[in-house]
Amino acid sequence: MELEKVLKSVWKKIPEQCKYAFCGAFVIGLLDYLYTITNKFLTLDSMWNIYSAQDMITSGRQFLTYACRISSYFDLPAVNGILAILYLALAAALIVHIFEIRSLVLSVLAGGMLVTFPAISSTFCYTYTVDGYMLALLLVVIAYEVTEHWQFGWIPAALFTGFSLGVYQAYYSFLIILCVLKLLAWLLYEKDWREVVKKAFHYILVGVLGYAFYGITLKLMLARANLTLSGYQGTDRVFGFALRELPINCYKATRNFFSFVFSMNVLTGTPAMRVALFLLVLTAAAAFLYLFVANRVYKSPVRCALILLLLAATPMLATLAMVMAPDCYFHVLMRAPWALFFVFALYLTEKACGQLGTSGIRRQINLLWALVTVLFTAVMIWQFIVMQGIVAFNMSERYEKTYSLCSRIVARLEQEPEYCLGEPVAIIGGYPDPDRYPPTSITGNTVGWYFGVNGEYCATSTRDIREFCAHYLGVYFVAADDETTNALLQTEEFAKMGHFPEEDCLRNIDGVWVFKLNGEKNDEKE
Repeated sequence: MELEKVLKSVWKKIPEQCKYAFCGAFVIGLLDYLYTITNKFLTLDSMWNIYSAQDMITSGRQFLTYACRISSYFDLPAVNGILAILYLALAAALIVHIFEIRSLVLSVLAGGMLVTFPAISSTFCYTYTVDGYMLALLLVVIAYEVTEHWQFGWIPAALFTGFSLGVYQAYYSFLIILCVLKLLAWLLYEKDWREVVKKAFHYILVGVLGYAFYGITLKLMLARANLTLSGYQGTDRVFGFALRELPINCYKATRNFFSFVFSMNVLTGTPAMRVALFLLVLTAAAAFLYLFVANRVYKSPVRCALILLLLAATPMLATLAMVMAPDCYFHVLMRAPWALFFVFALYLTEKACGQLGTSGIRRQINLLWALVTVLFTAVMIWQFIVMQGIVAFNMSERYEKTYSLCSRIVARLEQEPEYCLGEPVAIIGGYPDPDRYPPTSITGNTVGWYFGVNGEYCATSTRDIREFCAHYLGVYFVAADDETTNALLQTEEFAKMGHFPEEDCLRNIDGVWVFKLNGEKNDEKE
C-alpha cells in the first residue's frame, strides 16, 4: 500500500533522539497523570465548565474555544488528558531537535522534564481545558521550528504564535525563552555573532507579527461580539502599557522570577529537590563556563556583550506578563518557560562532555559530569511525579469533603417543610465555621503554591455549590444574586442566625432561603 510506504519513509527520517523524547514524554506523562485522567477532580472553575464552549474572548483568549473543540466541550479527563500528553510529547520531540540533543538518555529526560514540570502538572488539574492549553504550547514550539527551517517560515510562524496567544497568553514567554536559549547556545558553541544577531531579528519579527495578529484578531472578534476586555490578569493592557512604568515593572518581574526558585515551594519542596536543583545548577553553570572558555568566547567582546544582554533579559522575558501588567497574579500555570532551563542544562552538559573528550583523566570527569546531570535530572522528574500524586490526593480529598458538605446542605434544605423548589437560596460563608470544623487537610504547604488545588473544599460559593449539587447530587436550586446576598448580610435577622450545624443556620429572609455556614462573605465571585 502506497500510504504505508510513505509513512515508513517519514518514520525513518525522524531522528532517533526525537522518537525517544516523544516516547519518553508520552509514557512518563501517562504514568504521571494516570490517576488524574481516570478520576474526576474539581477546581473552583470546574463547576461551571463541566460543559463549556470555553468562550474566553473577554479574557483575551479568543481562540481557546477552537483549540478545545477538538475534544468536544465536555470535561472529559481521559480524552482531554491523553490529547494534552500527545501535544506535550510532540513538543518534547521538537525541543530536543531544536537543541540538537544527541544522547538518547538525555532525550528521554528532556521529554520527562517537560511533561512533569509543575506548571504542566497544575494545568492538568483543569482537565476541561488542558488539551487546549497544551496545543497552545505545541504551537509556539512549531512556530520556532518553521522559522528556523522553512524559507519565509516567519509567515506561518507568526500565525502559529498569534493563535497560541489567543489560546493562552502565557506561552508567549515560552517561545521567547526558547529563542533566547537557542541564541545563547549558538553564541557559546557555533555561530558567528553576526549570524546570531540576524537570527535574533528573525525571532523578533515573528514575535511582533504574531502579537500583531493576536491583537488585530482580538479587536475584530470583540467588536463583532460587541464585547470589551474584562481586565482580568492585565488583559486590559493587551493593546499597550505606559512606558514610564517599564523600569519598575522590569524590577518587579525580575524579583518575581527569582522568588519562584527561592521563595515558593515548587522547585524546592523536598530535601531531595533542593539537593538535585543545587547540583543541576552547579553542573550547568560549570558547563556554561567551560564552553565559554574552551571556545574562546571571551576573545570576542561583541559575543560577550550579547551573552550578558541575553542573560540579563531572561528573568524579565520569562515573566513578560508582569512587565506589561505588574499587578497580575503570576501563578504557577504561567511558569512553563522554566522547564526549558532544565532542558538547556541537559544540552550544556552534552556539549561540554562531548568537547571535553575521553582521554586520560578527562574520561572520569566526563563520566562524573554526565552521571550527576542524568541522576539528578531523574531525581527532579521523580519528585515532580510525587508532587503531582500529592496534588491528586489532595484534590480527591477535596472532592469527597465537598460531596459530604453539599449532601448535608441539601438534606437540611429539603427537611425544611416550607421550602419549595425554585425559591432563591444564598449560602453564606463558603465553608463551615473552622472553630466547629477545624481544617483536616494533611498536605499543608506541600501543594500550597500549586494553583487552585489546595484547601478543604472545591466549591465555596453559592454558585459553585449549586453546580456541584446539580451535577453530583442530582439536586438543583436557584442561587440568589450578589445584590440580594449583600443586602441580606446587613439585616438584623442574618446577624442573629446561628452557624451550621445549629438549628437556626437556615432561615427564610424576605423570600430568600439563607444558609449560614460561618457568617463571612464568600470570597469567590458568584
